[in-house]
Amino acid sequence: RLRVARRRRAERFYACGARERFRAARSTRTLGGASEMPRKLYAARMLHVCVVDDGKPRRRNLCDETVKLLRASSDEDAWKQALKLGRAAQHEYRNSRGQLVRWIFAEVASMSQVPADLNGAELSSRLHDRVFPKPITSRSRFHPAKREPKWT
Repeated sequence: RLRVARRRRAERFYACGARERFRAARSTRTLGGASEMPRKLYAARMLHVCVVDDGKPRRRNLCDETVKLLRASSDEDAWKQALKLGRAAQHEYRNSRGQLVRWIFAEVASMSQVPADLNGAELSSRLHDRVFPKPITSRSRFHPAKREPKWT
């Protein structure tokens, strides 16, 4: 009876892919203070494009550029994870006019290894135009300490 129960449990273990998940989890554990496969931290900047099916092709589209942090054992592994995350974030829905809205994964715009010391490390930067309420001159002064940030 015990052998049959163990065999059935083992068959369920292998059938659901648990063996691969168990091996993957075990490979990242440390043995005697040293990791079998050192895992590095990466930042992947991904671009998703919003396309509305209204019959009009557009050159200017709403885009969502996100930066995701990943842990990976190699550059190639990080690239594969970024592609998987980007594809998983694609989705579609109908807007209030009944048009199909699709968020399409367009590209991994950039990838970089994040430094081990994260204090002060730059993770993202974006240059863009902004319209200010008053004109800005070379003598204009800004007071960032007087403005509270938007926490998300």
